[in-house]
Amino acid sequence: RSYDAVISDYMMPDMDGLDFLKAVRSEFSSLPFILFTGRGREEVVIEAINNGADFYLQKGGAAKAQFAELAHKLRMAIERQRAVAERAESEKRLSAIFHASPIHQMITEFATDRIIDINDRFLQDLKMTRKEVIGRTMQEINLTPDPGQMAKLKSELATSGIVRNVPVMLHGKTGTVYTSLTSMTRVQVGDRDLIYTQSVDISPQKKAEQTINALLNAPSDVLMLLGTNGKILAANQAAAARYNIPVADLIGHDAFTLTSPDYAAWRRKRVTEIIRTRQPLTYTDDLTGRVYENHLYPVLDSAGSLSAIAVFSHDATDEIAAKRALRLSEEKYRLVVEHSHDSIYIYRGDRFLFINQQAEDLTGYSHEELMQRDIWDFLHPDDREHLKQQALKRFAGGNLSSSFEARILKKDGTVRDGQFFVDLVDFSGEPAILGIARDITDQKHAEEAIREREQQIRSLADNLPKGVVYQVIVEPDGAWQIAHISAGVEEIHEVTAEEEMRNPSLFYSQVLEEYRQPFVEAFQQAVLTKSRVSFEMRIRTPSGKIRWVLTRAAPRQMSDGRMVLDGIELDITEAKQRQEELRAAYEQL
Repeated sequence: RSYDAVISDYMMPDMDGLDFLKAVRSEFSSLPFILFTGRGREEVVIEAINNGADFYLQKGGAAKAQFAELAHKLRMAIERQRAVAERAESEKRLSAIFHASPIHQMITEFATDRIIDINDRFLQDLKMTRKEVIGRTMQEINLTPDPGQMAKLKSELATSGIVRNVPVMLHGKTGTVYTSLTSMTRVQVGDRDLIYTQSVDISPQKKAEQTINALLNAPSDVLMLLGTNGKILAANQAAAARYNIPVADLIGHDAFTLTSPDYAAWRRKRVTEIIRTRQPLTYTDDLTGRVYENHLYPVLDSAGSLSAIAVFSHDATDEIAAKRALRLSEEKYRLVVEHSHDSIYIYRGDRFLFINQQAEDLTGYSHEELMQRDIWDFLHPDDREHLKQQALKRFAGGNLSSSFEARILKKDGTVRDGQFFVDLVDFSGEPAILGIARDITDQKHAEEAIREREQQIRSLADNLPKGVVYQVIVEPDGAWQIAHISAGVEEIHEVTAEEEMRNPSLFYSQVLEEYRQPFVEAFQQAVLTKSRVSFEMRIRTPSGKIRWVLTRAAPRQMSDGRMVLDGIELDITEAKQRQEELRAAYEQL
């Protein structure tokens, strides 16, 4: 239940009036309370007032007057409480409106400019908390108005107390400039001199105006607004450039006679037609030797009457010539595409948008079948998922290799190896994949055969007894490097093939001193004359062993000008020893 007020005696059976007052105040802080008692001690009065009693009324005297006084006090207490409640509710509503407002609202001190309150929308746009803002100035929260402009606004507030709809430039902490349409009112709240500010960010509108002006003047096309009498009401810089007349002088000029009075009647006829029909009109004007595509649009007022004519004039002379050249170029490219030995296609999603004749030959499907089927049907099932993911990444702008290999599934069920080159292109105004597919089955078989042959040769070379097969590249400047050396180098020279490849000088360093210069000269002569070379010499291995080796090589020149020496080296130490033993035996005989 709710109560308007409490009237209490002082002396009661279970608790006295003061204890009852305390109990009431602990639950109902604002409920009016009147202590009505025959006790008139001063300390009771003071304690009652201190504990929140609204009135203290002492019994005694005429009952009628006593109860009239009590009724008066009761009305006063209730009305005062209602007034307080209504004020609190009013303040609550105003606060809700203040904070819920979609426009920026703020209350500041007139003298210090410190922020007393700010609404939620303003805080949201500032990206700040109330704690970060309250008690600070605009400059302290990095939202700086122009000092000169603010001084002028404060002066006007001091004089008239109000400022209405003034564009204020604000500089944000990142250097961004905002334009705020601001209204300010100077108000007195108690003893406080405050400013109530309302503002709307009109930066987007300002930016839109600048954008419209940029769009109006950026193109090379002529834009004009004509009155129904043919007088120019507005024009852009392109119009001034075409007619060699400043924009200011174009305004009010007769649009029909801009180039020559001879064409005025013909152009006036077009304007008369749009005035009559109130429908857009497009026509081509080539009377001056250049081709202009003119678009006329009726501008209607709220009553539906024609008030002006918007003109868009495009110089299409070069464009028409370019289109003619493009058609010729497209015809050439069409011949190239249709007669290409590679399959050329364009697809988007899961469907082909274009295929050439070679695509039919590659897959075994007809043109109609290819255009109706899912593109992934033509790829081997084991390759599909990976390629689908790659396609999605490519459409999303991912940085992927433009070439890859995949298996092609033909209509008859056979599988061919394909090499693909793809790129993301714009086709009919939307992203698509342009691809080139090439059948490399025979090429891969040939490469595999070559690899097998090379492996056989390497295996033979690595298993050559007491022999090394090598290949040396000689640069045009005489520098040389080992391109290949077989595993037999480890048995003869006591170094691995990998070590010799990393440091070619290991071989030369093992040649005994008396053989080094003749060895070098023999090989230089072979390169110079492109003739075979054969040379015997002794080497000292890292373990100190002395060996005889025979090295033979045949030079050949590559297309880039470098020479290749294909050679073989044999350990002939035992043969030399047998020759020496045989020679010694003959000498003894």
